[in-house]
Amino acid sequence: MNKNIFYIGYVSRFYGHTIEHYDMSELLSKKKEFTRKNVPSTFWRFDPVTNERIELGDVCGGLQEGKEPMKIPFQESDGGRSHAGYKGEAGDCAVRAVAIATQLPYQQIYDEINRLAQRERKGKRKDSISNARTGVHKVTMVRLMNDLGWTFTPTMSIGSGCKVHLRPDELPKGRLILSLSRHYAAFIDGVLYDMSDCSRGGTRCVYGYWSKK
Repeated sequence: MNKNIFYIGYVSRFYGHTIEHYDMSELLSKKKEFTRKNVPSTFWRFDPVTNERIELGDVCGGLQEGKEPMKIPFQESDGGRSHAGYKGEAGDCAVRAVAIATQLPYQQIYDEINRLAQRERKGKRKDSISNARTGVHKVTMVRLMNDLGWTFTPTMSIGSGCKVHLRPDELPKGRLILSLSRHYAAFIDGVLYDMSDCSRGGTRCVYGYWSKK
């Protein structure tokens, strides 16, 4: 490993707000400690020669021993949202990812999600239904993809740990819709399509993906 590259950690709660520096072996040790104590932490990979800083996100969310961060091919895309006439910020990652991967109009996916959301039921742990603009629950996302004829491939199960990361060498070629932690993203032939690079330097865990068989 390049000895000029090290890791910056921003740690909160038990340790206060601090900036700490680690090499990879130290970071992996800290990961175990923070996971055990449930300490929220954010880490970056930093190269002082190039001044490159890649956010790795929550250290409990995907770093593995021997898994070095990498630059992921990325293309910024709103999936047709601005063309459909929408403005401002929105939590529309499901609409965007599906529109990009399926090549269907943004408005068509937007309307279909809101239609399917009417079949949802509220409960003690669920006080709202899906909304194309603010967020989509799993049940509606599954119904939408089934209706479109796409198949889900799980890549992580309870207790299995992270097996597949958001990086070209761990995902198949083709048009994919990735299921991530509180996020969906389109991944097409090794290129990530989203409003921003959500890959965390290729260390973000992929829970599963939809593909067209």
